[in-house]
Amino acid sequence: MTQTSPASDKVTRKVILLSIVAKLDSLTRQELMQTAVGSMYMDYFQFSELLDELIKEKLVASTQRKNEVIRTAQGQAPERYSITTEGMKVLDTLHMYLPLPVSAYLERATQEREQELKDDRAVLTQMTPLPNGQIQVSLSLIEHGQRYFHIELDVPNEDIGRKTCQVWKEQASNLYSEFLRKLSSPADTTKSKKTMDAEQIQA
Repeated sequence: MTQTSPASDKVTRKVILLSIVAKLDSLTRQELMQTAVGSMYMDYFQFSELLDELIKEKLVASTQRKNEVIRTAQGQAPERYSITTEGMKVLDTLHMYLPLPVSAYLERATQEREQELKDDRAVLTQMTPLPNGQIQVSLSLIEHGQRYFHIELDVPNEDIGRKTCQVWKEQASNLYSEFLRKLSSPADTTKSKKTMDAEQIQA
């Protein structure tokens, strides 16, 4: 029985990880980890070590999207990973180290990922002219085919409508969080009520 060396095993795992990043671009660390461990060729600790090495070697790059809707538990945009030009050169050179079962696994994972992207979160806007000349603006957030936020606003004209839609597309996550915070804040509600009562008494 032929045994592989630890160095050879490590190269194989690196090629697997590079292949995953190349085929499934912009995965979060959690998604990348699940896909890598799912290949059955590495565990969580090996994945973490190899990913850090690939980043240091500038074969993989991590970025954060400015308009990311998804947030981490700390409220930050998650890092997403992509293969670099140098990483593609290395992968082209070492692709023969990719085991056939992993190649088949990645093909299935790619198809599943493409389907997930179709069902993933979407930021939607729509403008509808009203009989009175105003514009009705609809703002929505969709996740896995289900609408979990929707609001309609009547604005004075089309120019304001377009600006409203643009801001929503760029800042949906922050605006959604702020909207819920304002509505669910008892302190703000109590303060507003006391202010209104005081104004009524003074009147």
